[in-house]
Amino acid sequence: MITTLIFVSSLFIFFLPSQSVATTSLKLASWNLENLTFSSDKDFAALRNYLTQIDADIIALQEVDGPGAARLVFNPDQYNFYFADSEDAQKTGFAIRRDLTVTQNPDYVALDVGNVRPGADITVQIGEQQIRMLSVHLKSFCFSDPLDGNVSGDSDCSVLKAQLPILEKWIDARACEGVPFAVLGDFNRRLNLSGDDFWAEIDDGRPSNSDLIKVTEGARPNCFGGQYPEFIDHIVLDRLSGAWLVPDSFQEWDYQQPLSQQDQLSDHCAISAVLDITQPLPPSPSNLVGGISDFIACQFS
Repeated sequence: MITTLIFVSSLFIFFLPSQSVATTSLKLASWNLENLTFSSDKDFAALRNYLTQIDADIIALQEVDGPGAARLVFNPDQYNFYFADSEDAQKTGFAIRRDLTVTQNPDYVALDVGNVRPGADITVQIGEQQIRMLSVHLKSFCFSDPLDGNVSGDSDCSVLKAQLPILEKWIDARACEGVPFAVLGDFNRRLNLSGDDFWAEIDDGRPSNSDLIKVTEGARPNCFGGQYPEFIDHIVLDRLSGAWLVPDSFQEWDYQQPLSQQDQLSDHCAISAVLDITQPLPPSPSNLVGGISDFIACQFS
């Protein structure tokens, strides 16, 4: 009798659900689905198959008309949805595997400059670790123009220029909190171009945790045969979450269909990267100058 109980108990332990195993890595992705609505003329079967290839834990979404539209592509038995509240069909949000613990923070409505789009803001808890994430879709059609004092007041670049300090404020606030974070989405900006002033502004390293990493750095897009010269979709990590980035884990997910079927898919290809959250976080600045600099930046940002 005792032997039988031990055997049955062993079987029970062996067949515990996989969720009981601690998560040690996170696959992050960003995907603009180009006007995914209930009335979309999309190839949903192809998009679902594409999604299985990406196989990400957390996907920042853009141009999706809320959870209902997301369910046309994402299996609700596998993903929960978190979207910014907006009357616009081009919403920002996240699809996140259901076994992850998520807190939805207040929408970052300040990004909605000129009736563009607010940011979707979440915090994911993985064991003892947290990572905060912002899904963004910034103003389009200012891919590389300078954002200096000569920007016309009624131009696309003027809107993007207005969004720049607002995004930097969110980044600096998270850096001061000391919690790892990521900004993912459609920046509508070629941040990898040498001397890009948008990137230079948000990646100023003040405070020190706002020393940022672009996972697209050094990569060239191949989406639909490489029709785009530079990435405008990005996954940006701070100094802390950047320590978790698995080297060479960045991928762009091209479609198998030809360019002629782009309208039934999306004009954006998804991108992804993997974080190994078992890696230790870097320490705070140990020198006096660095500590004082961070204190000043956080007090007056």
